[in-house]
Amino acid sequence: MYGPNSLIKWFDNKGVVLGSNFITSGEPETIKRWDKKHKQFVDVERPEVIGLYNKSMGGVDVHDQLVSFYRTFIKSRKWTLRLIAHAFDMATVNSWLEYKKHTKHCNILIRNTMDLLAFKERLANTLISLGRTKAFITPPKKRGRPSTSPSPTPEPEVQPVRNKPRSVDSTPYEETIKDGLDHMPTYDNKLNSSRCKNSPCKFKTNVYCDKCNIHLCFVPGRVCYRQKHRK
Repeated sequence: MYGPNSLIKWFDNKGVVLGSNFITSGEPETIKRWDKKHKQFVDVERPEVIGLYNKSMGGVDVHDQLVSFYRTFIKSRKWTLRLIAHAFDMATVNSWLEYKKHTKHCNILIRNTMDLLAFKERLANTLISLGRTKAFITPPKKRGRPSTSPSPTPEPEVQPVRNKPRSVDSTPYEETIKDGLDHMPTYDNKLNSSRCKNSPCKFKTNVYCDKCNIHLCFVPGRVCYRQKHRK
């Protein structure tokens, strides 16, 4: 059945509603669908417009699906803020799609490729630390009105014995290391020197970057500090 403007609803796993100005149900076709109750494939009739839509659907539908996976939710009801948050989500998904094309072009293995969640996490951490110096990092202030009465001395509590936490690599991302802002060499004044974090170097040093918090050689003949921070 053909018509200029029409709506059709087809029940698949759930109701699917489509609007078209080209075709409605058309000539139904038989397709295979998995029946959970009988645990076998069964024949189901599908309207022609559903098949045409599945055949011609492209980037817009995939993009909307990716945005919906890890959408940024905000409590504000202002449509402007929601629009800005949605724009950030769209930009992140577009960047991840470009990243996927780049990894495919460079023949990078799939297991070494970040998924969308890992990509958003790295992007967030990089934007937070990018161009940030230790001078601007201040401890959080205590909220509330200061108390005038002296606080009672708390009784010592027995601390439970906890297992030693796993050591986490605190090396920042390359985007932060190479941002070219306030990377100052500092001497750690330790008795034992630490291993240089520049991958080709196997020496030890007492010089570290006060922003990246990694040890790098900074002596004549070993310029690991400059090599690590150079773009």
